[in-house]
Amino acid sequence: MRNLKNLLLMLLLAFVAVFTSCENEDNDPVFEEELAIAAGIVDTTAFAGSDVSAWTEIDEADLPDNVLDYLEQNYTDLNVRHAWVDDSGGYVVLLQGKTAVRFDNLGVFVEAIDKAAKKRAKDRPELTEIDTASLSTSITDYIVDNYSDYTIQKASTDENGAFYVKLVDGPTLIFDSEGNFTEERESEGHRRRRNKGKRGKSRTSDQWTAIDLESLPDSVTDYIATNYTDAAVEKAAVAADGNFKVWLDSQVVLMFKEDGSFLSEKTAKGSTEG
Repeated sequence: MRNLKNLLLMLLLAFVAVFTSCENEDNDPVFEEELAIAAGIVDTTAFAGSDVSAWTEIDEADLPDNVLDYLEQNYTDLNVRHAWVDDSGGYVVLLQGKTAVRFDNLGVFVEAIDKAAKKRAKDRPELTEIDTASLSTSITDYIVDNYSDYTIQKASTDENGAFYVKLVDGPTLIFDSEGNFTEERESEGHRRRRNKGKRGKSRTSDQWTAIDLESLPDSVTDYIATNYTDAAVEKAAVAADGNFKVWLDSQVVLMFKEDGSFLSEKTAKGSTEG
C-alpha cells in the first residue's frame, strides 16, 4: 500500500512539474519579446483600440501593390522602416520620420499618423548644396564610367568635406573629400520604382548588349564624325528596343534611335535632347 501511495505521489508531482513548465513557457520573456516587437517600436497610444502585440512584421516587398503605389505617390522621399499586418488584417507602414500609414485589408488607405514611433530615425548629416560644375573630375569621371544612364540632379558637401551627388531618378552617390567613391545610397522613391519593375513592369530599355563599332549604322557614325570631330568612339551597345548607345573618349555618351537618328547626349553634368 505504501508503495502505491508513493507511486501516486510521484505521478502527482510529475503532473505538477509539467503543468508548471507549460505555464512558465506561456510567460517566457522570449515569447513576450517576440510579441512585443511592434510595441517596442511604435507609440501604442497612437494606435488606441488595436492590439499592437498581435501585429506580424512583414517585408516591404510583401506589401500589396496598391499600398506600394500609394507610398510611392505620396511619400516618395521617406524610407520604409517597418511594415506589419495588424490585428484586423490591415497594414501598418512606419516611415522614416516617425510617420505611420495605415491601410485596410484590401490595401486601401485609412489614415496617416504623425509621431507614431518611439525612436527617432537616424539623423542625416548637415549638407550644404554646391554648384555641380565645381565637382572634381574624379567624381564626374566616376559617374560617367559607372552611371552613364543618369544625370546629376544636385550636389552637396558635409562638414567633413565629403560629397553627396544626387542623380535624377537614381541613387545618391557619396565620395570622400578627395573625390573617391565610398557609397551608393538608394532613395526610397528609386527603390520603389525598381521594385515595381521587378513586379512585372517592362524595363527592357535598361538592358544593353555590347556591339562592334562596325555594327553601328552609317547615320550614327556620320553624325559623330560631323558633330564630334575631336572625339573617338570607345564602345557601343544596343538595347532590346533597338536604340544605340555610344561612349566617346570625351566623356560624352550619345543615344540614337533604332533608325540611327540622334536622340540625346549625356555627360556627368547633364543631358541634351535631340
